[in-house]
Amino acid sequence: MCKKFHVSDRLLRHAFHKHYGMGPIAFLNATRINHVKKYLAYSSPHDVLVSDVLRAHGVKRPGSFSRKYFDYFGERPSETLGIRKY
Repeated sequence: MCKKFHVSDRLLRHAFHKHYGMGPIAFLNATRINHVKKYLAYSSPHDVLVSDVLRAHGVKRPGSFSRKYFDYFGERPSETLGIRKY
């Protein structure tokens, strides 16, 4: 991002903290996790797999992502999708 916008790392981090209350990496992670939740919430468990959704959103470590997802929303991605354990 720094190269793209021709700014220093420090200036970029400062701007993100000022406008979003978090650094650029945290902002990108929060954006990704919210996009995944929205996609899962509007999908049917009969039409998509959680693993496919995560892969499509660039998630490289599903286990770690799922723990962060749970920390954010208090439910697992599969629960958002509507998959119930019996």
